[in-house]
Amino acid sequence: MSQSPPLKEKDPIRSAGQGRIINACEKHWNAHKNNCSGFVNAVADQLGVPLPRMQANQIIDLISTWKTISWWKVGLPMEAAAYAENGYFVLACLKDSPYGHVAIVTSGYKPDNGRYPRGYWGTLNSVGEKNGTMNYSFRKTDEHKVAYFRYMHKL
Repeated sequence: MSQSPPLKEKDPIRSAGQGRIINACEKHWNAHKNNCSGFVNAVADQLGVPLPRMQANQIIDLISTWKTISWWKVGLPMEAAAYAENGYFVLACLKDSPYGHVAIVTSGYKPDNGRYPRGYWGTLNSVGEKNGTMNYSFRKTDEHKVAYFRYMHKL
């Protein structure tokens, strides 16, 4: 998998919450670059986002259920990016067998293909990516199946 283009220095952090999310991602990425759910759990713990320590498919089941009122589904990838830029904790999720995948959305991606938000993730049996675009986090054939969820409170 190739690397996504780097974020330009002039791209601003738009909210204090977004800065906290990115700092937490940077802090925990090296330790969890080989484990998407471990990475998401470590960042959520640091930020005080209530998320039980679970594997990706279990996380997706939990946050996508109507019984979990603290997580809301977000429609389009760029809506997810806008929430992240405004300081919400946003996950990109794909339930799959035997293992699903979760990634943290941190901002939008403005150049050429503005379709994909930017974020951080670990990858089981591989190495995830820091500040990459989500098209590198999920297989091309699965992009239409990716669901985005945001935690209800701004950080």
